[in-house]
Amino acid sequence: MPNIAIRGLLVGIVVTCLTLSNQGIEPKRYGGDAQAAENKQNEKSHVTHFKSGMAVDHHTYRTICHNPKDKDHADLCQQWRVAEAADGQYWLNLLGLLLIGGTLVFTAMAARAARDAARHTKATADAAISSAASDREANEILRTNTALELRAYLSPEPGGINQLIKSDQTMGHVSIRNVGRLPARRVSVFVHMATFRGRQIVLAVENDVGIVDRVIQPGAVITQGSDQLLPLTEITQHTQGDHYVYVYGIVYYDDGYDKRRFTRFCHRYPTAGYNRRTDWNRDASESRSVIDADKARYHTAGNDAD
Repeated sequence: MPNIAIRGLLVGIVVTCLTLSNQGIEPKRYGGDAQAAENKQNEKSHVTHFKSGMAVDHHTYRTICHNPKDKDHADLCQQWRVAEAADGQYWLNLLGLLLIGGTLVFTAMAARAARDAARHTKATADAAISSAASDREANEILRTNTALELRAYLSPEPGGINQLIKSDQTMGHVSIRNVGRLPARRVSVFVHMATFRGRQIVLAVENDVGIVDRVIQPGAVITQGSDQLLPLTEITQHTQGDHYVYVYGIVYYDDGYDKRRFTRFCHRYPTAGYNRRTDWNRDASESRSVIDADKARYHTAGNDAD
């Protein structure tokens, strides 16, 4: 579009210049018309002063005004020169107007092109910003998913109710396994044991107050005993169907991404499931399983993790 406007402007300038250059030039004539024109031109060339009723053209003015014969002729010639100058100024003004018009058209078209370029640039920038935001979001999702896949996960599993060596006391055990892919660090374990009748119970656990310098590697297992002990008879002499031993507590740890995690657990053992093959009247020279780990059930409450 700017090329078309420039071409139109140049054509207008050329036409104007041709118009100015052709003023006062008589067209060529052929045959009789050419001879008559030549005779008329010769007659005009001998005109030396203005006459009343005389048709004066551009050539006549130039001939008479080349050497005016008196003051009146000189005044008329001066007026003619002023008129010619005004006529030339008109065409110059017209040419200037055309130039200004062309400049305005070109400026408008350049401004429109600049506006379109700015819009295109803004659209490109918006697309780049959107793409960058999408990339950041995708990277954040990837980072989150990678962390979820690789982080440490500690799973407290039932370890049974066991009799202590040379004692009539029993202890509940929990095996804590790291089933994740990164080491679990600063592992704190709280294990409790209690007997209750029925299943409608709520068991409280501690807050994360004491951080220990303990690590569980991926795939490794540690065993933790309960803080409380129960007499062996508390189990063997209460074999009713609604009597249970609960081993419960919570594990706190760092997941490998400097984030503190927890796993809460509650294992329910029926006292009726104690090991009847063992002679409990004989002193225990070694640790003996009172209720095996496979008798445990995950209680309907008290099991949670993040």
